[in-house]
Amino acid sequence: MFPALASYLLPTGLVGLTLAGLIAALMSSIDSEICAASGLFAMDWYQPLRPQASQRRLVWAGRIMGFVIMLVGIVWAIVVIPQFRFLYEYLAKFASYLPGTIVACFLWGLLSKYPTRRAAFATLITGSLLGISMWLINDSETINRLVCQDEGLGWSFLEMHFLHAAFALFTTASLLLFGLSSLLPDEEGAKSLAEQEKRDDNLSPTRPTSRAWACRA
Repeated sequence: MFPALASYLLPTGLVGLTLAGLIAALMSSIDSEICAASGLFAMDWYQPLRPQASQRRLVWAGRIMGFVIMLVGIVWAIVVIPQFRFLYEYLAKFASYLPGTIVACFLWGLLSKYPTRRAAFATLITGSLLGISMWLINDSETINRLVCQDEGLGWSFLEMHFLHAAFALFTTASLLLFGLSSLLPDEEGAKSLAEQEKRDDNLSPTRPTSRAWACRA
């Protein structure tokens, strides 16, 4: 849709310049996301599994994961994205069904000390699967017929607008995070956090007292 609209509104030279700027903007975001995902895999997944791995092996693990992510992105772009009428519709639904769980974990992790690491990890996995399921229910006729129609499960309330689904997923993830935090305490994480705060307090410079300032004066 965008190339047709650009070719209709812009002269020939500006169409190529506009498309080049659009592709450059997309590449600047995609390469950062691929590098971040590769680094997270190498440092948070591969290194704990292979503690003796050298830096060279960690770099190669990140490169392999980046290549896998690119292959998945190519397949996703060929198979999934053409099913949507407009690219904006795909981006809007993607930004509604998936980030709600991530926002809930980050927001409550910043505002409260009650959530635990184990509960946050379980919430991310469960909320992401729930968001993908709601996405498939609303966009797949076969799954919608099995879940929402009367001859199926009859859960027609799942046919909500994707903006309403974003709020529903955020609320569900928030409740799940605090509920699992009471069931999955993280004593080791709390202990390490307390030790880190103690080390930070010891390293931070102390402010002179008023008596010390008076003696200096």
